[in-house]
Amino acid sequence: DEKYLDLEGLAAKDENLAQNASTLSFLNSAHIPSNMTLRCCLSFAAVQYDDLQSLEWLSEPLGAPDDLVGGWNLLHYSAFMGRIEIIGWLSTQPVWNSLVSQASTRKTFVGAY
Repeated sequence: DEKYLDLEGLAAKDENLAQNASTLSFLNSAHIPSNMTLRCCLSFAAVQYDDLQSLEWLSEPLGAPDDLVGGWNLLHYSAFMGRIEIIGWLSTQPVWNSLVSQASTRKTFVGAY
C-alpha cells in the first residue's frame, strides 16, 4: 500500500511529527498547533535543518507559508537560525511583503520584524 502525504492536512494528526515534536525548535513547548498544516510544519523544519531544496519543493504549488508559528513566520525563524540562503530565496517569493511586514509575537522577540 502506497501512502501519500496530505500537505494541507493537520500536522498535529501525524503520528511521526507528534512523537518527534520535541526536536523541532520552532515549536513552543514541543506543542504542534492544532491548526498547523503539514506543509507549514515541514517548511519550518526545512529551515531548521537548512534544507532550501525541500522548502522550494514544499512551496512550489501554493507558495511559501506566511503563518505565525510560536510567534515567528518563516522569515523570523530563518533570521534567527542564520539561514542567509533561505532568506535570499524568500525575498524572491510573492509572500515576501507579507513576511517582512509581520511583527514577531514570540516571547523575547515581541514586535521584532
